[in-house]
Amino acid sequence: MRNIPRVSLVALVATLLLSGCVPTEPAATPKPQPSSTPIFATEDEALAAATKAYAAYVKVSDQVFMDGGVNPERLKAVATGEQLKADLTGYETASDKKVHSTGGTTFEGSTLQQFKDSSTDGRAVIVIYLCEDVSKVDVLNSAGVSIVSSDRPNRVAYEIGFDSVPALSGQLFVSHKETWAGGKC
Repeated sequence: MRNIPRVSLVALVATLLLSGCVPTEPAATPKPQPSSTPIFATEDEALAAATKAYAAYVKVSDQVFMDGGVNPERLKAVATGEQLKADLTGYETASDKKVHSTGGTTFEGSTLQQFKDSSTDGRAVIVIYLCEDVSKVDVLNSAGVSIVSSDRPNRVAYEIGFDSVPALSGQLFVSHKETWAGGKC
């Protein structure tokens, strides 16, 4: 039997024992890759999509009001969340009171306030500012008499929020609409 020198045996045992206790450099972990591509490549593209989505919302909203609030569920195609809930309540009231509108809403000057596009879940959140013009909109009671107040402002600045739905290829829906306190039209 061969004799292993004592120093070598001690060094071997120490190496084996310490190798489990000494931290090794962590293995490089790859950066997570997005599960999908962003919905909008640029802020300009996001603003254009939000402006188009708001035009669709205004068109449906105006039509529901012209119809006296009948079938307000049509708004589900263009609105979601709190805005949809508020609109449905408002049009139910219009239907109950037998009021309807004439004319149409227009808007201009949309500017991007916020844009968040998440490539990890395929959702986008966009907030824009714009000026809405209701100068051509009249609200009539069941007798056909205008009930619009003489001091109603014809142009109002709004902050409009949009959410996307990944299952619908990122289609934008109006999720909130609030008067923009700092905005001027």
